[in-house]
Amino acid sequence: MLILIHKNTDAVRYMSDTIEEENMRNCQISAAYTRSVTRTVDIVGRLPNAVFTLTVPTIRAIIGHARVDSQTRGCLLVLCHKFFLASIDFEDAKRVFRGSAATVTHYGARLYAEGNNRAGQCGMGSVKVSDAPRLIRLPPVLQVWGHRDAWFAKTTRGLYVWGMNDYGRLGLGQSRKDCVMRPTLVQTGRRPVTHVAAFDHQTFVKTDRWWGGGQAGFSQLGQGRRRAIQRLAPIPGSEGVWRWKALGFVTFAWTGDGLLAAGHNVFGQCGVGSTDGIIDTLTPVALPDDVKGRVDRVVGGELQAFLLCGTRCFACGTNGGQLSESERPRTPTELPVPVDDIITNRLATVIRSGHTLLNALALPGPALPLPGPITRLILPKVGESGTMVAQLMDGTWVKGRLGDDDEGWVSTLDGARLAGQVVGDAAMNLPRAMGG
Repeated sequence: MLILIHKNTDAVRYMSDTIEEENMRNCQISAAYTRSVTRTVDIVGRLPNAVFTLTVPTIRAIIGHARVDSQTRGCLLVLCHKFFLASIDFEDAKRVFRGSAATVTHYGARLYAEGNNRAGQCGMGSVKVSDAPRLIRLPPVLQVWGHRDAWFAKTTRGLYVWGMNDYGRLGLGQSRKDCVMRPTLVQTGRRPVTHVAAFDHQTFVKTDRWWGGGQAGFSQLGQGRRRAIQRLAPIPGSEGVWRWKALGFVTFAWTGDGLLAAGHNVFGQCGVGSTDGIIDTLTPVALPDDVKGRVDRVVGGELQAFLLCGTRCFACGTNGGQLSESERPRTPTELPVPVDDIITNRLATVIRSGHTLLNALALPGPALPLPGPITRLILPKVGESGTMVAQLMDGTWVKGRLGDDDEGWVSTLDGARLAGQVVGDAAMNLPRAMGG
């Protein structure tokens, strides 16, 4: 039993967890708190022999998991025979990453994971749920990137990846399975990795150039190859790119000169001025000159894209006739209302304009009828066209349809399940409760 005493804390808390760390397993940790460090307690005979098998980052991770709040942080006093009163300064985690129901925390040069592990995203070599922080065995970690159920760690020995590997988006080659349950080194030669942009089915890695891997049946990686890229390959014309957005079948890239796009374009959703079936390489998006280099955000799905510049919004593609009078606009078309936020899937689109929610099919209005004050609005992947799920202020869920009046909303017990069906840009957290 390792006893940790924290300064100037009124509450007494206890935590016991299993920590897998180097040669020590199943080490029970007791976090005790006292009001004053001047208090003397004769417990030397009951102290452990040493704590040298627990490194400082491990102790910091344990205390972080104990949810010590910012006002009670200070100096930790570690008591044992070897170090009777050694002190360790508390240090916040460098960064906490929350993926698909899994959490990865970066302490010092080490990573700890807990939570959902169905795709091996906890990096433990299995898909068993991790209900306590567990060390991910890696060389010293310098930086971490993640998206949903896939993780990327830049270490002193190169880039390691693990988690969901659908379409080969981890870049490990054709022989790898869909789930990579242990961190595995990606071959990038001697080029140091400076950034990773990860999405549901594609990954972009920056060294001295940009590399891409994953789903590319419509050449949405901009490499001119219409098949899944299971080993990272260079992306031509990406030298000036500093940001990516993958929408499944279409990819957008930001440069100093404007926006580029590649991928599926049968409905003109790339916005490049044509409706050619596939845009194989990164091509400039045909935006007006006054917004060409000022796009803040891209929101969209498989068949449509919305390009936001402040409260101006330009739409391209098709979504059941919602986007513009033309079924296949060749260039992005500006919407007739100011847009503060927007959510969409292939079946529906909802816009927040100021403190009003609008159905994109009926622009410029009227306001969308709502069942009461809501805090979250979701367009689930499943369901009939126009299905919406809203969360009320009391946490309950209701389900409705675009075009129905407020009496069309009904309570639903499967709101959490439908909320879990969110794909891409189909969920809106409202800055304040709306409706009612």
